[in-house]
Amino acid sequence: MLSIIAYYSTHLYTLVLLICICYIISLLRKNYSLKERNEQMSEVMFITNMTSALSDVIRDDKDVKDALHCILSTVRDLLTADAIILLKYRDGLEEILSISVKNPDNENLMTAYTMINFQENKNTSSIYVKSHKLSDNTYINTAFSFIWYDNIDIIIAVQFLMDKELKEEHFTEYGLSIIPALRGLIIQALETEKRRNIDNIIQAKNESDKKAIELAHQLSRELEYKQLQNDFISLASHEFRTPLAVIGSSLFIIQRNYSAFFNKIKEIATVTELQRYEELFHKNNNLASNMQSYIKHLSSMIDSTLKVAIMEEHGITSHMQNIQIRPILDAVVSKLEHLRNDVDIIIQDHSNNCYIRFDPMNLELVITNLISNAIKYSRPDTSILITLQQIDGILNLFVIDKGIGIPKEQRSKMFQKFFRGSNTCTITGIGVGLYLTKKLVEANNASISFKSRKNVGTEFRVCFDVVEDI
Repeated sequence: MLSIIAYYSTHLYTLVLLICICYIISLLRKNYSLKERNEQMSEVMFITNMTSALSDVIRDDKDVKDALHCILSTVRDLLTADAIILLKYRDGLEEILSISVKNPDNENLMTAYTMINFQENKNTSSIYVKSHKLSDNTYINTAFSFIWYDNIDIIIAVQFLMDKELKEEHFTEYGLSIIPALRGLIIQALETEKRRNIDNIIQAKNESDKKAIELAHQLSRELEYKQLQNDFISLASHEFRTPLAVIGSSLFIIQRNYSAFFNKIKEIATVTELQRYEELFHKNNNLASNMQSYIKHLSSMIDSTLKVAIMEEHGITSHMQNIQIRPILDAVVSKLEHLRNDVDIIIQDHSNNCYIRFDPMNLELVITNLISNAIKYSRPDTSILITLQQIDGILNLFVIDKGIGIPKEQRSKMFQKFFRGSNTCTITGIGVGLYLTKKLVEANNASISFKSRKNVGTEFRVCFDVVEDI
């Protein structure tokens, strides 16, 4: 009996000891599990906090790329995964945002598998695990997590190369916690891109507004300068015209009185004295005539300058009429042909007495400017050809001279205000005639063009629409 009790006592002691050991082991495992869980939760919190802090440092694409790679590498190590891939999908186009691979040799395999399989369950809100058997002992297990943001699919693919197939239920709570922590990082990256685009738009708008303000100031200064210029031209023109008119009229009176005085002298002078007085009279009369010619020329330049100022301030006034060009052309030629005795003016009329619609005063000024320029710049002993030619409802006026021509590099400035060619230094002028001519031509719905060769001559062409006389 005692032996039986001793036997069972020994086994009971062993049983109790085993129970105690199991209890101690369970406590140790529980403490270890709690410690591991705490460490895992700390790691999840670390990822979350790091993602939240990115808003203070991410400012451009390079920052986003660097941050993504850093976080993915950290998470891949924590999960002991073989690869983590971030993929952006929009409008049928895929783009790899970032990738972290344990073994670089497997990068192409992991990427290709992700690109092929992510669309199967891309609308799944939870983590979706897909396994594929590569060989007898190797499976590629991919956990897909999806984010829908601003019409863009963001796919997080966590991949494991294992010797078994992995199911959703085998995915640990730790993995289920740490993968969604990446979503904040992706959202932050996308928000950074959107914020950067908004900043660029704001910056571009600010620069545009700044340029607009600068242009407004420049325009205001230009208008002010232009107004001052026109005021000065108008004032100076009026101030010059009055003394010129006085000089011209006084010179005319002097010539008249001198002529009367000479007629009196002829009655009492001897033949020898009369011959001497005649030479003196003709000499002084020629000087007076030259003075009158220069007065008229200066008055003409002042009138042109004043017309430009009035035109720019008040616009061009046109009283359009159906007119024939030949009578106006003849009147202008008769007025200008005396300017040079060594230049002939030839007119060829093939207009068939057609009519054009133009302001008569403006037309006279246009023809005057073109012919006076041709006379002024022609070489000695040459001729000016003026041709009227009607073709297909268009009347062409050609004014062709054999003059000094216009240098090729300066032809683009031909109709600019106050422009004069570099080869016109010895010829009087202020450079407003052609500027005014072009403005008047265009204001009356016609066109003007020219061709020129230096030291050969220049051809101006004005095109008018032919109309029926009413």
